[in-house]
Amino acid sequence: MTSPRHEIHQLQTLHPFLYHPINNVREREYTPNWHEQVEILQCYEGEGYVRCDTEYVPFTAGTVVVANPSVVHVVGSKSYACYRCLIIDSSFFHENGVHVESLSFEQSFQDPVFFSVMESLAAEYTQLKPNSLLQTLSIRTHVLQLIYLLCRDHTVRQ
Repeated sequence: MTSPRHEIHQLQTLHPFLYHPINNVREREYTPNWHEQVEILQCYEGEGYVRCDTEYVPFTAGTVVVANPSVVHVVGSKSYACYRCLIIDSSFFHENGVHVESLSFEQSFQDPVFFSVMESLAAEYTQLKPNSLLQTLSIRTHVLQLIYLLCRDHTVRQ
């Protein structure tokens, strides 16, 4: 088993997220990693799994997996899976009054509303001019809506 890699993300103030609208994994497992930020993975085609610490979570089209801060996670598939990846810096949560360090989100869920917002984010990200005012506003609005839905519908009560 490969040792997990600690990823340190230096995210900008204007774009306190890291977004990859298209990722593919075919018949393999990537290198496990962990970081201090929340990571949202959205499978839109195929099937695979996300290993969160030692638990294997099914990852099929329509599924969202959340890697909470400091959780070792890795995406893998025995066939193929296509997915989107959004990493949200804690600063964006804090800017919007959310104390993310005191929250834990459901590891996996299927939520058509959440999925739809992720789809809209992908469309806006690819259709608008990169780094334009409209793209910045749109992305921040979509990410804030995702945070709202996470907090409202997918927080693990402790």
